[in-house]
Amino acid sequence: MLTRCNRGYLTKESEEKRKVPFDFEGWTDVTEHDGPYQNNGFDCGVFACQFINYLCKGGEVIAVTQDRMQHLRNRMTCELVNSELL
Repeated sequence: MLTRCNRGYLTKESEEKRKVPFDFEGWTDVTEHDGPYQNNGFDCGVFACQFINYLCKGGEVIAVTQDRMQHLRNRMTCELVNSELL
């Protein structure tokens, strides 16, 4: 499944790294969600991990916001170092 953001990322990466257009055959587009979006091109990993974390725990996805990125990065680092989710 793809959102508009995923489609753009895959298109750009395929053209830059593979020098061919990405083949979207068989992929399904999904409706955009009402949750938070990143405002830059480098916090996607943190957003993805935290978004899934909050969804799995049944928490508020709203807690994943751009202004909390440094806190979330620090938290993820602690979790990885300690091999334990907080």
